Amino acid sequence: MKTPLALAASLTLVLATSAPAWAQSRVEEKAACIAAATKGQQLRESHKLLLARDEFRLCARPACPKVLQTDCGTWLEEMKTTVPTVILAAKDGAGADVTDVKVLVDGASLVAKLDGQPVAIDPGAHTFRFERADGQAMTVQLVVNEAQQAQLVSTAFAPVVTTTPGRTQRIAALAVGGAGIVTVGSSIALGLVAKSQDRAAATEPGVARQTDSASAFSQGTTATVLFGVGAAMAAAGVVLWLTAPGATAKPAIGTNGHELLVRVRF
Repeated sequence: MKTPLALAASLTLVLATSAPAWAQSRVEEKAACIAAATKGQQLRESHKLLLARDEFRLCARPACPKVLQTDCGTWLEEMKTTVPTVILAAKDGAGADVTDVKVLVDGASLVAKLDGQPVAIDPGAHTFRFERADGQAMTVQLVVNEAQQAQLVSTAFAPVVTTTPGRTQRIAALAVGGAGIVTVGSSIALGLVAKSQDRAAATEPGVARQTDSASAFSQGTTATVLFGVGAAMAAAGVVLWLTAPGATAKPAIGTNGHELLVRVRF
């Protein structure tokens, strides 16, 4: 006994060989219905359910033979519970829901924005890519099970770090100025040691006095150099800070021959 599809195919063959020209388009339409039913079954067996559903819609049309309409309508109804769906969701860095997100699945566009509605998809392992207009992108890999409905696929974007004008320069100012202050402090400490050693050398006799006095002089010279370097670094830090974008104060740098002077006028 022939199956419904085999019977329809035989009928199409008979019509194709005996129909007049005015009926040729009708014969071709029926042949397309049979092809859609056959292809739909093949796609369903390959778990390409979305494409299979499209083929079943074609062969379930009123233009198709009644036997195909019935079979394809039944298969199409089964697709409602067989085709899985996913719910796509994303949050921003503050944990709030966002909708301005485009989602691609396995490199192909899936949705242009998020709306919380279920989206039909073929079963299997998939890679979801969530993209925002500002260029942020997150990837989620997930196995979608056949017949599973409303499976959640979600991600969270990292917080957007905004840089205020001059922020980098002010950070550099703190680093340079801080190093300068430390250097000045070290030079003062070394200078005190040198002065103490020089006083002690003045009370010593002979060679010891000369040796300790020379050492104190060397330390004093080093302390003086370090003080100058540290002061310059501290001044540079002040200048970097006050000249950073957004600063309202402008410095004036000068010297009286003994000290480095920094004057700031607001």
